[in-house]
Amino acid sequence: MGERLRLRIHNKGPKPFYFSLVDLRPDSRLDVVIPWDRPAADYYLLPGTHYDFELNIRITEPAGTEVLKLIATEEPLDLSNVARYRGEKETGRHPLEALFRETYLNGGPKRGETSSLSGGGVSVQSVVVEIWE
Repeated sequence: MGERLRLRIHNKGPKPFYFSLVDLRPDSRLDVVIPWDRPAADYYLLPGTHYDFELNIRITEPAGTEVLKLIATEEPLDLSNVARYRGEKETGRHPLEALFRETYLNGGPKRGETSSLSGGGVSVQSVVVEIWE
């Protein structure tokens, strides 16, 4: 049975940003939620604006902790190739792509550990969801 989830991403800050949304599943799989249907550069919010969307969610095994991460950056970010190739291919130039790629090469996406990331212009917000059997 599917569930629908409505989300609103609102830029309450003074600067515009690009945004991505990823899902770190209990089985350490990384799913890219945004961008999905348009280029990463299209997911851009000016101060005071918002983006509304619905997700159709199907809850499947395994049970455990699932983490949604909203990533706001100064430059467009597309992690879909990192997820598709599970870090085995260098795909983009954004420093976060290299960071996510590194997590795959070191055993899969992590929920708290991060390597050093140089440069600014990145903000990450997380929502933790517990899935029970």
